Amino acid sequence: MDPNTQIQKLTEVSAEIQSVLSETENLVIVDTKTNKGARSARTRIQRLITNIEDRRKELKAPVLKAANLIDSTAKELTAQLEPRKIDLIEKIKSYEDQKEKERLEKLLRETNRKLALTEKIQKYRDTYLIWMTDATIEKLGEIIEALNKDVFLKGVYQEFLPKIKEERDLLISMAQNSITVLQQKEAEELETARQEYRTYFESPECPPDLSVDDIKIAILKSEEIFQAKEAQRIIDEANANIEQEKAEIIATPTFDIIIEKATEAANLQQGTHVLEEDLSGVPETNTNDLVIDKSLDEESFNVFVGAIELEIYERPSALSKETDIILGTLIDGINSLIEHARNQFNELKS
Repeated sequence: MDPNTQIQKLTEVSAEIQSVLSETENLVIVDTKTNKGARSARTRIQRLITNIEDRRKELKAPVLKAANLIDSTAKELTAQLEPRKIDLIEKIKSYEDQKEKERLEKLLRETNRKLALTEKIQKYRDTYLIWMTDATIEKLGEIIEALNKDVFLKGVYQEFLPKIKEERDLLISMAQNSITVLQQKEAEELETARQEYRTYFESPECPPDLSVDDIKIAILKSEEIFQAKEAQRIIDEANANIEQEKAEIIATPTFDIIIEKATEAANLQQGTHVLEEDLSGVPETNTNDLVIDKSLDEESFNVFVGAIELEIYERPSALSKETDIILGTLIDGINSLIEHARNQFNELKS
């Protein structure tokens, strides 16, 4: 069935359509007659529309039948292919999902690799920074030498080389700057030490081969020698003062009175009672032969002892500590003598 033939049959009414359109183009309803003509034209147009629709259905019927046949046939054919298409879609999806999973896993591995390398780089950098903290000039030189040997670049992937070299160069620059600062500081410390040496030793020049430590040791030794000499001088002076004060104590009238009255407490005419107490530092007074006079009554004896004690506790107070120790030893001996004499006096009177 030729479509052109069918269309030609459908357009056979074209002349009539143009006729009715022409007749009604300038139609104006002004009275019953013109109104009747308008209604007649409307009926004619509706008839043409109905005829065209009927002809369309008539001409299309075979085509619709063929189309339905085509549709049903196509549906049967696609029904055979649809399951295979679904199966292929699932297989393709499974494959592409697997490839996407592998891609993501590879991306994750690569990300982790780069992250680990970045951490390694940071660790290297931090390690060198720690080494450079408070490092000496010699140690900083060793660090620069290690960096220049590309130790910092070992095991680094190619894409990281520019960044790593930049980090390495930065570390080398920092180490070199630190060396410069330390050298300036050492120079300032050396000049300060040399000035201290010149001032301390009152010398116009400091030996050029002396380091800061050498200068400090020289000053320290000089101070130690001075302090030792000063300490010995003080000791000698103190010893001299002690000897002088000791001699003065022995020569004082108070001491002579104590010894005299201690001797009066003994009477060589009675007994052989020996006083065993040691009067260290007291001149010899034959104390090994001292005995108590039986003719003394208790009141006389107490007056005698009181006179001795009064002399002891009213001794001069302007004596040094060392002299007090010596005099104390003498007083302890005399007190022992008095105590021993009192015991013997009580035994004789009992």
